Amino acid sequence: MTCKGTLSLCLLSLFLGLVMSSCKGNPTIFKKKYTRQWCITKPNARIDKLQGFLDYACSQPHVDCYAINPGGPCFAPNTLRSHAAYALNQIYRVQGVCDPNFGITAITDPSYGNCHYP
Repeated sequence: MTCKGTLSLCLLSLFLGLVMSSCKGNPTIFKKKYTRQWCITKPNARIDKLQGFLDYACSQPHVDCYAINPGGPCFAPNTLRSHAAYALNQIYRVQGVCDPNFGITAITDPSYGNCHYP
């Protein structure tokens, strides 16, 4: 290799070294921010369709609707919208999808009192 080729290789190595070392100063650039999300009932979800969804959701494997049954920590308020929100989130946790017909994702934890959304 010629002197010129060796010098070019050295300069390239130096440049790459500087670029790589500058990345260490702010490692958060490369980290994906993780924001917890929940699936809750859309304000405009059709009430006449929510009961069917609730029945479907609570019949799915690995979906636990105990909390929205009478005596459960999320039974009150005893409204279809509230129970559907809990079931939507259960489906979201199990299947990874927030049903666009009934739900929207939220970044604020909808848990209240003793009712905890997973």
